[in-house]
Amino acid sequence: MEKPQQGDRQQQGLHQRVVLISIDAFRRDYFEKCATPNFDRFKAQGVQARSLIPVFPSLTFPNHYSIVTGLYAENHGIISNYMYDPQFADSFSLRDPGAVTDAKWWGGEPLWVTAEKQGLRSATFFWTGSEASISGVLPSIYKKYDSKISNLARIDTVLAWLDYPPAKQPLFIAAYFSFIDHAGHRFGPDSPEIIAAISEMDSLIGRLMRGIEQQKGMQNVNVIIVSDHGMTSVSKDRVIFIDDYIDLTDVEYADWYVTSTVLPRPGKIDELYRRLKGAHPHLRVFKKSEVPGRFHFQNHRRIHPLVLLADTGWLVMPHSEFERRKATSRFASGTHGFDNADPQMQGIFLAHGPAIKQGLLIPPLQNIHIYEAINHILGIKSAPNDGSIDSLRVIFR
Repeated sequence: MEKPQQGDRQQQGLHQRVVLISIDAFRRDYFEKCATPNFDRFKAQGVQARSLIPVFPSLTFPNHYSIVTGLYAENHGIISNYMYDPQFADSFSLRDPGAVTDAKWWGGEPLWVTAEKQGLRSATFFWTGSEASISGVLPSIYKKYDSKISNLARIDTVLAWLDYPPAKQPLFIAAYFSFIDHAGHRFGPDSPEIIAAISEMDSLIGRLMRGIEQQKGMQNVNVIIVSDHGMTSVSKDRVIFIDDYIDLTDVEYADWYVTSTVLPRPGKIDELYRRLKGAHPHLRVFKKSEVPGRFHFQNHRRIHPLVLLADTGWLVMPHSEFERRKATSRFASGTHGFDNADPQMQGIFLAHGPAIKQGLLIPPLQNIHIYEAINHILGIKSAPNDGSIDSLRVIFR
């Protein structure tokens, strides 16, 4: 979808531009698994962080939205891919188009809203939150999620957007690629399929950069490549059966996963906490007020009274879900959502362009700082956020 051309401050065509590419679940060490000549060239001509540290929990929706708002999950409200809001008496699912496009779920101010409010056009290709009219604002151009659109079409569309005439040109572009995440879930992070997917992504980056280099008027394009989280191996031999320890009828809502927020029925908080605390050696259990401060995961109503966190590599589910997955052969070989301090949960940050230094390797970076950095390149003022431009000032020329 595309808004009409607008007359605004960007018509002079003098602004720096930013293309933000997300490669879902591209783990920090995936570059070591196979030859990646296009990524290698990109890194040599730009900046690489040793890793990109996700916000907690290390899930897709919370982290994509943190990258574009500079907020921890507790502050923007997208605390999981699936959640229940007691004030709304309503549930959110990443698979529910009605919820995904409903602005009531989305707190904070994402990059495309910040840009549009200050007279710069933006474009998004499947970025989390970009189909909702947040603060009454949508990107000038946005695509409704459709997994059938090929990866090549996504790259070529970004190049076409970059080649628009100045008055119509989006100065901020965000594009999303999910196939590495899919391969990691289905086959595991150490599989031949992951290696093939990494190689394909390398080719796509090569196509993007060649397109930028070959087109006239691209001297002001900066490209930032990120991933939302990493991936680790899991199996049906490492499952914590939650109904071995509690009666599920005592639970009003829970998103049973490797990180679970649990809403007990009235009067059941202390009983469930007592039954779960120390029940399994690979399960950590917190009351909401006890969640470690480094997780920044306390101060939102969608974070329920009990928070459960499995050790890396362990799954949490009821017996019924285990049997359903076994019957449908839907057991994952890899997943994420674990402690964001675990290197296996960490992703990548690369930056390249006229605003960026060359050949620089920086320490691990928290993804909440990217929002400030992109606004700095675009020359616009940030909305309130949890990040800091000082954490990335070193990457700029």
